[in-house]
Amino acid sequence: MGLPHVGMNAISLLSPLTGVGQYTYHLSKALVQAGADVSYFYGPVWSDRLLENEVDVRAERDASSRLTPFTRKAMVGAKRLVKTVVPRPYEVVRFLQQRWFTRGLRSRSLDVYHDPNFIPFRFHGPTVITVHDLSVLTLPHMHPSDRVRAIGGRLKWAVEQADAIITVSEFVREEVIESLGVPGEKVTAIHNGVDSAFRPRDASETAASLSRLGLRHARYVLGVGTLEPRKNLGRLCRAYRSLPEEVRQEFPLVLAGMKGWGESEFARDLEALIQEGNLVLPGYLESAALRDLYAGAALFAYPSVYEGFGLPVVEAMASGVPVMTSNCSSLPEVAGDAAQLVNPLEVDDIAAALARLLNDSEERHCLATAGLKRASEYTWDITARKTLAVYDGVRSRGS
Repeated sequence: MGLPHVGMNAISLLSPLTGVGQYTYHLSKALVQAGADVSYFYGPVWSDRLLENEVDVRAERDASSRLTPFTRKAMVGAKRLVKTVVPRPYEVVRFLQQRWFTRGLRSRSLDVYHDPNFIPFRFHGPTVITVHDLSVLTLPHMHPSDRVRAIGGRLKWAVEQADAIITVSEFVREEVIESLGVPGEKVTAIHNGVDSAFRPRDASETAASLSRLGLRHARYVLGVGTLEPRKNLGRLCRAYRSLPEEVRQEFPLVLAGMKGWGESEFARDLEALIQEGNLVLPGYLESAALRDLYAGAALFAYPSVYEGFGLPVVEAMASGVPVMTSNCSSLPEVAGDAAQLVNPLEVDDIAAALARLLNDSEERHCLATAGLKRASEYTWDITARKTLAVYDGVRSRGS
């Protein structure tokens, strides 16, 4: 059986790349490097070109795609209009996307369709989906209600439609089996990889990016992720604020990421640190600046309440930075013994770990060394090879 022609739902690449977008981009790139033929569904059109440079579409380099910057701008505007004036906007957008998806298949012969974003389009052939987590079911209060309806209400249908399910951790695999009643043989856990561009950098390499934010190399605590309740930023801020003033002056807190749903729940915690001059909020950063920000941190703090994988943990480890993260969900599985684990629901536990690590450079060094070794185990090449094996399984069953 030769390498497959894969149809990949790549709509997540049209927005700033967060978890699903990062997964889609790096997996697709690794599949192509492994020799697979991949076609990408971008919403209104299909293309044979993987969009590079993240949110910069640059589709003019691919004349056959018909996906121009104007098209993307029109799509975004139309989606906003639908959300504003149309009842049940998700269903309307989904209906249109399904029509475009099906129409594009007339000129393509796919061996397998992979949807990396939970809910697949209807496809008359082998279908693989990736379930990144089940937080919409287990922690619905930490998501906006429309997201819970759009994903949570369709997950049961999605896992029934799929011929195979990939999860990004053993933790999520067990959740899918137990919560959705899926046979174990249908679900394969395949860890994410980490981009090789994340690596240790010295002060001269990070200087340009850090100076723009008023930061010094190895003199700040970093958190990365969308600013939303699940990331537990309120407790992190309160724990950090309990540190002695001289420690906070030496190591300001930096929280990098887009604004998300529910930010008002911890806005007071953010505002208190801003008033005291100890918090930096750079927002969403492009890849080069983000890599510098990782590599320049004294400590990476990620006390998330729930993660299906927790890619920022591995990105920080690959950058040679010591990591403090949570002792729950997938995070112990991913971090192994290469991170300081804390109870994310206990502010005192988070604060004690912050204080201990910021006052002990030797322990930070030991964690950073262990983290580099741990991160080397996660590569997108490995992820792609294991994913290709899943494709082979559904193809052989369908033949």
